[in-house]
Amino acid sequence: MPRLHIILATNRRKFLGKVVEQVFDCEPHGLEVRTHILFQSDQRHMLENTFDKANEALDFIQNGWFMFMSDEDKLNPKLFSRVTELIKAFPDKECFVFSQEVRGELNFENTSHGRWNKETRILSADPKNMAPCEVGGGQFVMKRSLCGMTRHDFLNYFDNADGMFVKRIFDKNPGKFMFIDEVMMSYDAFNWREDECKEAAPSGEGRV
Repeated sequence: MPRLHIILATNRRKFLGKVVEQVFDCEPHGLEVRTHILFQSDQRHMLENTFDKANEALDFIQNGWFMFMSDEDKLNPKLFSRVTELIKAFPDKECFVFSQEVRGELNFENTSHGRWNKETRILSADPKNMAPCEVGGGQFVMKRSLCGMTRHDFLNYFDNADGMFVKRIFDKNPGKFMFIDEVMMSYDAFNWREDECKEAAPSGEGRV
């Protein structure tokens, strides 16, 4: 049974209960899911603390697969069953990139390439989007061995550290990646305002 490590690094506790609940509420699947919550009440910059903790988790995780979550992300209940299918069907692939829904107060007008859809607010799973501000840390499930010694570099890339993390791995191993245009994560979902939740959004199997 494949093992999937969920890495959630935070110094906030507001939504931790919801995060744990949704992991248990996912559809039946064939994964051994381990959720690693790295919590530290720290006065440093929140992002710096988060990326440091994510790097620490990668240091002690030695096998299986991993994914990153924010404490405000919402999982598609189909995520784990979908990953189970993909691992079985494509044994030569070591990273599955999914589409992600993004709302809230993030300013994507300043994205470097502008390839995200501003109407649907979707960051699409696409090789062309493997760049900072075009791919988020919660969009991929990766085999631990593919990551190697690559880590988040907050000092050089600040809030783009997650995008640069996966971009550097992709640039070296593009053939190991597979892109699935299905929304399996909604970023910052627990902070969405009621009017945002009612906005027109894409329908279909992939929507959270």
